[in-house]
Amino acid sequence: MIRLLSFLLFINIFFCQDSWHDGNMNGLNLFHVNVVVDGLEGTLSSDWIKSKIIENLEEYKIQTTEETAYPLLRILLAGKSMVEVPGIYYTVEFSVIHHTVSVEEYSESFTYNEELQKFRTSKVYEHQSIGYSNNEYLKERVLTALDDHLNHFIGQWFADNPRRQF
Repeated sequence: MIRLLSFLLFINIFFCQDSWHDGNMNGLNLFHVNVVVDGLEGTLSSDWIKSKIIENLEEYKIQTTEETAYPLLRILLAGKSMVEVPGIYYTVEFSVIHHTVSVEEYSESFTYNEELQKFRTSKVYEHQSIGYSNNEYLKERVLTALDDHLNHFIGQWFADNPRRQF
């Protein structure tokens, strides 16, 4: 009798997890990718960077979409030349922006049996670096920083999601 109950409990949990994953976690790995290049237009193209990022994400089976706005993977590449020093200071930033709700609002929804309606958008992930380069090595250094940020993002994604449930 105990074996039968254990077996039924195992089967129930096994199928329940499958249904829960397909119903609640479906679609959270679809990122909308937005690349902003400011001050480095002559060096790098935002369309080329976007295609490179999407290709690298798909290599790890992290999918992208243009149909939904969130979650948004925003890549910011900004550069500014200084008059006093020859060369360009640049910033590379990866951030994921998604809908969030505060803990208090979430708790109150259980108390009053209300449906949550007040979502905000906020950063749920951010990684940024600042660098300097002369014009000769600028493209190479920005691409190296971009690759480092992408590797960090993919590593963080798998650390938070080891079994690719979302």
